[in-house]
Formats: sequence, structure tokens, C-alpha cells
Amino acid sequence: LFRNLQQAWSPQIPDASVPRIRKLIVATLQSPQLAGRAADRLYLLSLAGGIVGRAADDALLQHRATARDATQILATLGTRALQHNQFEPAIRWLEMANASAQQPNPSVQNNLAIAIVRSGQSERLPEALELANKALQLLPDNHVTLATRGEVYLAMKNTKLAQLDLEAALQLRPDYPETLQLLAQAATELGDTAGAEEYQRRSQSLKSTNP
Repeated sequence: LFRNLQQAWSPQIPDASVPRIRKLIVATLQSPQLAGRAADRLYLLSLAGGIVGRAADDALLQHRATARDATQILATLGTRALQHNQFEPAIRWLEMANASAQQPNPSVQNNLAIAIVRSGQSERLPEALELANKALQLLPDNHVTLATRGEVYLAMKNTKLAQLDLEAALQLRPDYPETLQLLAQAATELGDTAGAEEYQRRSQSLKSTNP
């Protein structure tokens, strides 16, 4: 099926081919053996834009309405987009995953909060904080959710609260470079130059050890 999609992908594809491409994508999503891989591939197809990208988006919307695993696929797409700093599609897919989840999903809530913060949508920071709080209620002793709320607080210029969350996250996972980088940012904003340099040094050391 993926080979068929790749063969169908061409800059000269006529609009009449969209239904055929959409049919291939839907068939892939409905295959239990391929659904997980399909989410990763659909992320790439959607980013490509054009006819295939539109077909991928349409297929996802159609699949969301009928599939039992639609929430997981949407969450996977949103997470992949977030990892590639594609914040607008990340927000869109994670919002759909959050809306379709039968029960609150802390991973989706956490990643949606991050996507909102990193998108630069300052007017939505209160929403990001609410999502981070909900994720923390479900995973109260998790270094990732604590660091996420710390990142939200940094974006809201509430550096003291950010530092508290980030220090708690670091205690749970001392070798997490992202938390150390956020702590370096917090220390800089609080005027602690030496602390910021130390956090940055530790973060870079971990990244060079585990690239």
C-alpha cells in the first residue's frame, strides 16, 4: 500500500486522482498490521502538501469518525509533528485526539500544552496551563509533566513557579537535557548567571554523551 502511495505521488497528479489516493490511505489505516506505521507515513504525506497532503488530511478526518484507534493515530501524528517543530499541525491533531479520547489522556494533554507554548500563541497560554495541570493530576510524579508545566510558567513569565516545577522534575530525572536547558533559561531570567552556565554545561554534556 505504501508503495502504491509513493507511485501515486507526483507533482503532475490530476485532481481526479485524489479519491484513489484517499482510498489507499484509508485502506492502510484500517489494517491492524499497518495502522501504527501509517500514522508516521501520513505525517510525512500531510507535510508534503499538495494533492497527496490533502488526501492524507481527508483520510484522517474520515478515519477519525469511524475507527476505534483514531485517537491513538491522531495522537501519534500530533507527537511526530511536535518532534519536528511543526506546531500548527501538532496542535490540530492533538486537539482532535484530545476531543476524541474516551478518557482523559495525560500524554495528549501534555503534548498539546507544549505545542501551544512553542507555537508562540501567547493568548492561549492559560489554556496550556490548564492542560498541563490536568496532565499533572493524572501523572503527579512524572518528570515530563512537571517540566512541561515549568515550560508553560516560563512562557507566562512566572519564573519562580517555573523553577520550582523544573527543580522537582530534575530530582525525578537528573539526566534529562531538556529540563536542564529550561532550568538554564529560568536561572538566566532570575539573574543567576553562574547557575545558568552550570545547567547549560550539564545539558550539553548529556547531549554529547547520548547524541
